[in-house]
Amino acid sequence: MPLEDANARDAIPDSQAVRVHLAKVLASAQFSTAPRLSRFLSFVVDSALEGRSSEIKESLIAVEVYGRPPDYNPQMDSTVRVEAWRLRAKLRDFYATADASDPSLATSSRPR
Repeated sequence: MPLEDANARDAIPDSQAVRVHLAKVLASAQFSTAPRLSRFLSFVVDSALEGRSSEIKESLIAVEVYGRPPDYNPQMDSTVRVEAWRLRAKLRDFYATADASDPSLATSSRPR
C-alpha cells in the first residue's frame, strides 16, 4: 500500500464526515432492513464521536440499545455478542459491495 494511502486510511475524519458516512451505511441495502443493527452501529458511532469510546461495553449496549435491564448478565444473555458478530458481517458486506469511487469511503476505516 502506498504511503499516502496508509496516511489517508489512518487520518481521523471530522465528526460531520463520520455522520455523513454513517448515514450512507444506514441507508444501504445491508442496513435499511436491519433496525437493531442500525441502532447498535449508531450508538457506537455516536458514543465515539462524543468522546465516550472507553465507556462502550457489552452491558451498556445491552441496556441502551437492546432495552435489557440494568442488571444485564452477559453470561446469561449473549444478545450483544451475537449482534456484534452480525454487525461485523453486515459491515464487511457493505464495504465489499460499496462504490469505491465514493469519496466518503476514501478515509473510512474498513473492517479487516
